[in-house]
Order: sequence, then structure tokens, then C-alpha cells
Amino acid sequence: MLKAMTRRTLLQTLTASLWAIAAGAIFGPVLRLLAAPLRASRRERPFLRVAPLSAVQPGRPFRATVFAERQDAFFRHPPGPVGTVWLIREEEDQKENQQGKEETEAAVHLPRVSALQSICPHLGCGIDFLDAQHAFLCPCHASRFALSGERLNRVSPRDMDELPCRISEPDDAGQRWVEVQYQEFQIGLAHRRPLA
Repeated sequence: MLKAMTRRTLLQTLTASLWAIAAGAIFGPVLRLLAAPLRASRRERPFLRVAPLSAVQPGRPFRATVFAERQDAFFRHPPGPVGTVWLIREEEDQKENQQGKEETEAAVHLPRVSALQSICPHLGCGIDFLDAQHAFLCPCHASRFALSGERLNRVSPRDMDELPCRISEPDDAGQRWVEVQYQEFQIGLAHRRPLA
């Protein structure tokens, strides 16, 4: 009787273990899939190089293509275009230039560059820049934006979306780059909400 109970207990333990392994194999990936948006929202977006600083002229918007690695559920794709941004370099003030010359050579005066998402917040069309009007225009529904990204009419629910932007340290060739934390936002909403 003791041997039968031991054999029965052993079989029950083995069966329960096999069920636990099978359940883990099935539900583990499902739970990981459900938790993916939470992990993605906590992960900080990297700064991506989009254009050399010398290519961005003061007071004239520069359209730059953003290249990045993409990853879907199973595959990591090589770097490719993921979107475009408008880079605006502020015109340098003569007073600031004079102050910059008087400062020591150790301190470097860098211009301020801002990056605006090129997707219209209204319905997601691509925004163009019109030289004649010195303003941004969405060709789909005539949303107009100032050079700062501020909306000029009531078509769009909000201003153009500004992205975090910085100027890199000089690379080996002495070139500084404009780097952007690229992301896309939901369209048609009064308040910005990043897409996961």
C-alpha cells in the first residue's frame, strides 16, 4: 500500500509539473505581449542624428528625414526612413555674436535649433513650407502654421508638435549634428498623446 501511494504521489507531481510547464509555455508569451506597451512607454526614446548643423540655415526651415532601426514583434529591421521633421535654426542676434566674440574660446556659443513634426495634427497629412508666405501649410485641409509651429487658423486642433532636439558634440571630422528624439502623436486631438 505504501509503494502504491508513493507511485501515485510521484505520478501526480509529474503531471502537475507538466501542466505548469505547458501553461507557462502558453501564457508566458501572451502576458509578455500584453505588457509590451507598458515596457515601450517606459523606455526612453534615443536621440537620432538627422542633419549636419551646417545644413540648417538661420531662419529657413530644413526638412530632414529621420532614419532609425525598427523592431516588430519578432524581427529587428535595419535602419530605414521612419518619418521627417522640420528643423528651424534661430537667426543669430548681432548682440549675441558680439558677446560670443568677447567670451573665452573655451565656451562655444551654439545656435538654438528646434524640431517640428512634419505630420499635421489635424488629419495626418504632410506639412509643407511656403517660401512666399513664410509659413507652414498642410495641403489637405489648409491648416496654416507660423515658423514657430503655432497654428494660424482654427483648422488644426493644436500647434505643430515640437520634438526634443539637441546639437551633438563634434564628431571625428569636427562636424556637429542635429539630433532629434523622434516620435509620432495621435492626430485629431486637442492635446498631444504620443503613439506607443
